[in-house]
Amino acid sequence: MYRFYFNCHHWKPTRDQWVYANRCLPSREIQRIDEYAYERDRKVHLLKFNVQNPIFRLLGHSPVKSVVIQFFIKFTFDEFELIGRNPKNFYRLWSLKESYVKWLDTILRINQQLPSDKIRFDEQMIFLNDYDQQLITLCLSTTNPCQLFVELTIDDILHGCTPFDENKQEYFISWERFQTKRQTDIFS
Repeated sequence: MYRFYFNCHHWKPTRDQWVYANRCLPSREIQRIDEYAYERDRKVHLLKFNVQNPIFRLLGHSPVKSVVIQFFIKFTFDEFELIGRNPKNFYRLWSLKESYVKWLDTILRINQQLPSDKIRFDEQMIFLNDYDQQLITLCLSTTNPCQLFVELTIDDILHGCTPFDENKQEYFISWERFQTKRQTDIFS
């Protein structure tokens, strides 16, 4: 098992890093990134797209609530009972399923009922107050020790990424837009 993290809050992209990372994205993703209002959101989306594609896997958590009834068909009876006892378990189980499916390189529409004996809840979730977009899990099991997290640099993430094409004007425009948003982001 590989356990990586990247401190997006501390990353201050250079022009070369931003342009290269954008070159490794489809045009539609660059357009989506440009739609975000804040620098931090643009950085997270850029890295989320790069990290979730073939080389690395990322387990995410979203605090946004939505109607969960439509998703219950994706759960086993045991999972459904866990959700019934504590609705927050929905987010944990869904994140586990999403991570599992991404590991398989498939999409969420497949049957992803996990075997009940494979689900573990012997970890502690830690949310860092200063960095609202970071989540750390700490394994509490003594019989199955977890490996330590390794901090990645932007070069680690971009290593092995293949640009779609040569420098296009849209990549430099994206950098200029990022700079504009950077100046207006009060949380930087």
